[in-house]
Amino acid sequence: MEERRAPLPFDVSVSPAGAQAPLDGSAPNDSAPNDCVVTVSGDFDAAGVPKFDRIVESVLSREGSVDVDLNQVDVLDSAALSALLRLNRTLLDQGRRMTTFGERHRRLFSIVGIEEMLMTARPADGGLA
Repeated sequence: MEERRAPLPFDVSVSPAGAQAPLDGSAPNDSAPNDCVVTVSGDFDAAGVPKFDRIVESVLSREGSVDVDLNQVDVLDSAALSALLRLNRTLLDQGRRMTTFGERHRRLFSIVGIEEMLMTARPADGGLA
């Protein structure tokens, strides 16, 4: 019988885009004053979606682009994918851009056909991954 691991605590936070230097050691991205980074960590599943939605509500009242950093996310389920797609659609409707970082989930995004929509930056692009 396979042992189940304990769920990792879910967390999400918002910070100004310039406050987080890229993890690959490259120079920080040029970002507008209103750009921000939504950092998600732990198991991003149905249980975490309400908290994610509450936190990103503050992002929707601002201007500027939004980077979603998924580098510290271990589990990403369909409810989390739906939340990311909703955020992306809302920002597009506002004429804004969302970029998602997190190489770990690139294959999943590719399999379900949303890689182009959600994974618009790679580490070589100076992203956060």
